[in-house]
Amino acid sequence: MMIRRGSRVYSSLFAAVAVLLAISIPADATSSKAGTRSFQFLKLGIGSRAVAMGGAFSARADDASAMYWNPAGLQEVNRPELMVAHLKYIEDINYSGIAYAHPLPRRFGTLGTYFTALTMGDIDKTIAVLGPPFYQRVGTFTASDYLMALSYANRLGLWGMPMRYGLTLKFFKEKIDEASATSVAVDFGLKWKSPDFPIDIAFTTANIGRASPFDVVREKLPEQFTFGLNFRPFLGRLNMAVDLVFPADNQPYFNFGTECWVVHFLALRAGYSARADGTSDEKGIGAGIGIRIFKVGADYAFKPYDTFGSAHQFTMSFK
Repeated sequence: MMIRRGSRVYSSLFAAVAVLLAISIPADATSSKAGTRSFQFLKLGIGSRAVAMGGAFSARADDASAMYWNPAGLQEVNRPELMVAHLKYIEDINYSGIAYAHPLPRRFGTLGTYFTALTMGDIDKTIAVLGPPFYQRVGTFTASDYLMALSYANRLGLWGMPMRYGLTLKFFKEKIDEASATSVAVDFGLKWKSPDFPIDIAFTTANIGRASPFDVVREKLPEQFTFGLNFRPFLGRLNMAVDLVFPADNQPYFNFGTECWVVHFLALRAGYSARADGTSDEKGIGAGIGIRIFKVGADYAFKPYDTFGSAHQFTMSFK
């Protein structure tokens, strides 16, 4: 009876938080901070589950992709896991990654590492000239981003309740034509799982660090802070998650997502990223599907964009 009452209480709390977040974000609030941070590829997450859930994954993260979404969730990986992901992004941009998580014996925590690469097609290089069309094509150039990360997660007891913590150290490089810059950043996450009620609470900080000068300018990283909540009734077969995100280069926004395991091997997912109009093309829905057969998983996510078409992400995982 206590659990049922608690479930109703937390369900109501979850709905109230979502409503309050929705009405707190203005409908049209073009941010003066937009475009003030470099290394935007750091906002591309690895793993199709989170993308399909609209990015609401900080409190749900429990697989190798947790190294990106919330390092604390890495501690829930109970056997070695290899994940390979590919994102067919907008225009000619491709984003691929590979992640590996390995639980250590005797409660020493979990170690993980992942690598991502973003590449794109040729871009026209032009110079200004007098007279229409006021430019002249002089060749092409390319741009790319590469990242390598190391993660560690474990748990500690807080007031008799299990609290997980995690840390990810990231090394990455961005190159545009002949100019390049490197950087080191840290992500930190906390995840609290209630022992009595089907609820998870999370907090993360991401991209805290400094970059080397890009040509002659030292660029700032796109830091962000996230508060997350995940409600998991029916023994975890249904998950309803919400994330409140505070980015350094845009207005605060929230993501909402659901994951439903229809049968033990099939999951359906959907989500929505609620952002103020004029602040990001990331606003909108996401959807996907997941299949688990023995120790192999396959996940797909679909994300439409208003301006640039649609993105498709595929992920394979092996335990």
